Amino acid sequence: MEFNTICELVDKATTKYGRKTLYKTETKNFSYKELNALVDSYAINLNSLKGEKIGILSENRFEWEIAFFAILKSGNIVVPLDKSLTQEEIQNISSRVNMKYVFTSKNYVEKASVVANTIVFENIKIDTKMKNINFAEVKPEDIAVICFTSGTTSKSKAVSLTHKNICANIHGVEKIYDLTMDDTCLAAMPLSHVLEGLFNMLNCINVGASRAHINGVENIADALGKYKVTYMGAVPAVLDYLLNYEEELKHIAKRVNMFMCGGAKLNNETVNSYAKLGIKVIQGYGLTECSPVVSLETDKYHKLGSVGKVIPGVEVTIRNLDEDGIGQIVLKGESIGNYLEENNNSCLQTGDLGYIDDEGYLFISGRQQDMIVLQNGKKVFPEEIETLVNKIDLVKESMVYDNNGKISVVIVTDNLNNRDKIEEKVKRINNLLPIFKRIQNVELRIEPLERTTLGKIKRNKEVSDNRKLEELNGSKEAKIIAIVKDQTKKNEINLTDRLIEDLGADSLDIATILCKVQKKFGVKFTREQKSVIKKVKDIISQIK
Repeated sequence: MEFNTICELVDKATTKYGRKTLYKTETKNFSYKELNALVDSYAINLNSLKGEKIGILSENRFEWEIAFFAILKSGNIVVPLDKSLTQEEIQNISSRVNMKYVFTSKNYVEKASVVANTIVFENIKIDTKMKNINFAEVKPEDIAVICFTSGTTSKSKAVSLTHKNICANIHGVEKIYDLTMDDTCLAAMPLSHVLEGLFNMLNCINVGASRAHINGVENIADALGKYKVTYMGAVPAVLDYLLNYEEELKHIAKRVNMFMCGGAKLNNETVNSYAKLGIKVIQGYGLTECSPVVSLETDKYHKLGSVGKVIPGVEVTIRNLDEDGIGQIVLKGESIGNYLEENNNSCLQTGDLGYIDDEGYLFISGRQQDMIVLQNGKKVFPEEIETLVNKIDLVKESMVYDNNGKISVVIVTDNLNNRDKIEEKVKRINNLLPIFKRIQNVELRIEPLERTTLGKIKRNKEVSDNRKLEELNGSKEAKIIAIVKDQTKKNEINLTDRLIEDLGADSLDIATILCKVQKKFGVKFTREQKSVIKKVKDIISQIK
């Protein structure tokens, strides 16, 4: 289909695919023919507005998508909000883009209340007979979406994408991608992220596919069967998790068209595991700034370890090549958006490192900011070593980092007594690596690594926290702070912090913290001891 705005895409899809099912829900299905009426019922709430930034804060549900299209049809701008954001973070985003309105569900209405005006899905009346409503004219150059990348602090980047940017990306994808109107696509990733809320959602509608929604990875296995899913976009962590349901995957394998992996690098072993089950897993590479796709694998263009070939309309160059032919990935093309609060160049320097082989396949080596450069100039990509370490059966996850010139690894395991066995297997890994890449220091912990919504390790924060813990010399204080931090999700913990007033812990949080502390240190608090614990330092005093 030819279209220059997302509004045109919706109109043409409604006409072209008519009675075909668009949304599958637990209670009823909605056809493409019903899409415009649904969108108009939402958009009528916004008809007096023009150019406003309007947020969407909710769990995955088809109403999220209807709100998305309604905001655009009424001539306004979508600001997707991650449901895990705190009210403080939502307020920060709201003030940065002057966001006065937000669509939300009854489950998130309290969190959304920091925005001046809330529109609750459950309160919207659907009028399927609504006709002849005059909405604002929408042009290709109009901003469609503002996304925040790399977290939601004041330092995060606000990326604006126009209708033209996004439509150019869809047109590039449709020329090579193996998605069809026969597919049923499961929205397993947060719609607030471009992988689901732009790429999967819009490309499904472009080809006339059906869509279903879930919340939480624990529901994926059931949903694959319930909705007769044939396609799903996911991050590596989700695909790895799904391998625990081998029997369910075998049952649906003949029906599945493909699973697409993006957001982070996928291990070749995972691809091979799915292949043995008869399920095709392809990889893609993209960035929010590129609306979002840069490259994709397809049936025709597939090479293990690569992220496929660059889609039509996007130009990739590799700059500042090192001795191994690896350099920074730089992008140009109509789908490249702009940063709201920065000067923008004609090309996008991604910060990712990689190379293009002789057959035109793109390979990602890692992030430039994550790359370790040793004193002798040798370069180490942490993910390369982490892939090997994560194969150790006692290892749940790992993070490699530079510890004052030494390659160190933080390993998450179920039992700290596993040290001897793990270190023995690390030695075997070292024998496979060049001397400069060998692991010189192993640190064990039980607490999981902190990750983004898409499952990427927050490396800078983890390395910073690790160094702070080293300064405490492995003390009880450090271990207790780690437990409190994990439960309260606070970035900074001081010994004098009050658990309730300063850290926002409730009675369940405190009980969980004390339970973990008792288990870790082999102690048992009496009722009297628990009653005097008000601050972090009080926990420490009770085990000394």
